[in-house]
Amino acid sequence: MRGETDDGQRATEPSLLAKLREPLPPSAVALILANLAPLAGIIALGWDVGDLMVLFWLENVIIGVFNILKMLANRAGGPQ
Repeated sequence: MRGETDDGQRATEPSLLAKLREPLPPSAVALILANLAPLAGIIALGWDVGDLMVLFWLENVIIGVFNILKMLANRAGGPQ
């Protein structure tokens, strides 16, 4: 039966509430802050749709550049 050990006792799995009390990893905090930036720009700075599209476009260009660099690094150091 699911949630039980071999001897029939219930396995101790952390509850959802216990998991929510754990601190978030730094990558999760960075992701949350990065996704709150456009919202802050719209609410506090009065950005319009064009400003938001430029932000997303620049974000994709930066990610693309890093991906190209990773591909070049893997090609240069990978097996022939």
